Amino acid sequence: MTLAGHLRFGWTAFLALCLYAASLPLVQSQGHAQSYDRAKSAFAQFEVETRVEIELLLMATGDYNGLLEEELSRRGFSAIQKFETRNGIYTDGIISSSELETLRREGWAFTESLGLAKRQFARNQAELFVPQRLFTSETPTARGFGFRHVNDSVSLDITSIPLTEANFRDVFDKLSAENSRRTISYKLLKPGFFVVSGKFDGKSFYSRFHVNSVGTTGFTFSWSEGVFPAGQRTSVLLSNLFFTEISEHPNTGAIPLPDADSGPNEAEPKISTGSGFFVSSDGVGITNQHVIEDCDTIVLPGYGQALIIKTDPSNDLAMIELRNKKRTSFAIVRKEPATLGEPVFAIGFPLAGALDNGLNITNGIVSSLAGIGNDSRQIQFTAAVQHGNSGGPLLDETGAVIGIVHAKFDDSILYENTGSVPQNLSYAVRSEILRVFLSTAGKLMTKDSERPKKSPSEIAAAATKYAFQVICLPEDSRVQLAQP
Repeated sequence: MTLAGHLRFGWTAFLALCLYAASLPLVQSQGHAQSYDRAKSAFAQFEVETRVEIELLLMATGDYNGLLEEELSRRGFSAIQKFETRNGIYTDGIISSSELETLRREGWAFTESLGLAKRQFARNQAELFVPQRLFTSETPTARGFGFRHVNDSVSLDITSIPLTEANFRDVFDKLSAENSRRTISYKLLKPGFFVVSGKFDGKSFYSRFHVNSVGTTGFTFSWSEGVFPAGQRTSVLLSNLFFTEISEHPNTGAIPLPDADSGPNEAEPKISTGSGFFVSSDGVGITNQHVIEDCDTIVLPGYGQALIIKTDPSNDLAMIELRNKKRTSFAIVRKEPATLGEPVFAIGFPLAGALDNGLNITNGIVSSLAGIGNDSRQIQFTAAVQHGNSGGPLLDETGAVIGIVHAKFDDSILYENTGSVPQNLSYAVRSEILRVFLSTAGKLMTKDSERPKKSPSEIAAAATKYAFQVICLPEDSRVQLAQP
């Protein structure tokens, strides 16, 4: 079946989404308005499938930057005129039969160069036409699929995040947050979907995610402008070739999505992720026990596989070691107890795979010297954390470990009991508990109490050298991860 034929997939539901696209707010002369009305009337004479094809082909030729619409908008009218002008055709904004043939030749040539192929994922609840000829490799990830060119100039990540891990707004907030690596040029948040675009590590990116009753599902397309100048029109085309069920109530439901496209609907082993940090130069690291307790294989991206060498379930601590004994930088564990109100920084890999697998840093203060149920083994802090932060270090102003991120309070439970939802109520295992755990294995490295304070950027830069992501692969998982 042709691409145009596939476009009937979910058309009624998808059309409702597309109607939001804005028309150009220009004051038009009467003659121009009449020209637009004639073009709009002529466009309406085409069958729905042909109208969709025309808009998609105008995206492929780079003349139209927008979303599919039910009727010809002024933006679409301008796109047709732009196409006509480029091809030396009389500029009236009306697609004649000969113009349609020219548009098809030019537009389909571009789509064929991309090698667009329909792919279903999230247990066939979502569909995207993947430009397969742009990529040299395809790799399953913890929450979907990653496509890469050999020189990493072009990439595509398809991601499904269950509501049990993060709600729709959490995902948007993370992907639209600017930092030293990411700048945002455009973002749009609607009840059923969002779009974010900008630059990440010097590459352009475009993300689009939808929400339904089971989670947040979408893609991020990234490209180097100098290597692939057609990235912008490709991203617009992909945005309009992405289909999924849209939920009217994005924050309801908690049915988990599979972590990768599994084909048949049989149950798949759960792949999970967390964070951790090295505590010695010989590849020994720390994470939460709950992060690795059901792992058949533990992978630390960039470092290789790891083995469990010691656990403390009562304090939710686990010590792991790289199989390859690779030399590593390591964090220093503070020997002084936390003080109320002191600044802290949470380091980790939350919602990894949604946009990037880079390190995230958030800041806050120590808000209590006890944890849930007045547990003296923990401290409470206000730095924002999400699923995937578990096991990561909580650092003080000198960059020393003051705790291990352990848990985030369930806002919905607190709301049911108190009627209010406080923000960023999270907990960490105290560094004193960690020091005891490390000392029994001969891995305790304490810090000088006179160590100077650092700026947040200095703390983040140092943490990139010793913090790591943990990927937990259960038994019989079909996901294979390349090792360094």
